[in-house]
Amino acid sequence: MRIQNIKSSQTWIQPVLRNNNTVYPWRAADIELNFETERMPKGRFNENLTVKYIDHKGEIRTLKLPISGEGSQTYTLAPERFFFGQINAGAENTKVLVLKNLTSTELQIEKVETDIGTITVKKEENRNNYQLTLTLPQVLAKGILKSEVRLQTSHPQMHLIKIPIFAFVSE
Repeated sequence: MRIQNIKSSQTWIQPVLRNNNTVYPWRAADIELNFETERMPKGRFNENLTVKYIDHKGEIRTLKLPISGEGSQTYTLAPERFFFGQINAGAENTKVLVLKNLTSTELQIEKVETDIGTITVKKEENRNNYQLTLTLPQVLAKGILKSEVRLQTSHPQMHLIKIPIFAFVSE
C-alpha cells in the first residue's frame, strides 16, 4: 500500500511519516506523533489519525487509527514503540528509540523500568532528547511478546511515559 496523507483529529497532534510512504505486506509504517502539550486538554482524551492510502488494487482507502492518553500524568507513545516485528529466539535483538522533548520545559528521566530485557538511557548532547536502547533476552517463549518500558520523569505534566514493546517470537 502507498500512504497518501495522514491527518489528526486535533491541531495539537501533528503526525509525521518517518519512513517512505510505501508499506509492504507484514511491515509497519513509522508515524511520529508530535504533541503540543501546552494545548492538550487535561484529563483523558480519545482522538484519531486518518490515513489515506492506495491499496494493491489502486483504490483509495481510509484507515482510522485511535490515539488515546491522559493529558495530565501518563503519556503513552503510540504508534511510537519498540517494534521488533518477527524475531528468532536465541538471537540478539536490539532496538533504539529517540525520545524527543518538544516542550519548553526541561525533562529529566529519573527512573526506567521494564519487565523484559535490558534498557539503557543516554541523554543526547546539546538537546533535551534521550536515546533509549532496548535489548531483549535471548531466551524467549514463542508467540506474541507484549510489554512496555516505563519512564518516570521530572516533567511537571509528563510524570510517567509508557513505551509499548511488541515482537512476534519464532524459533
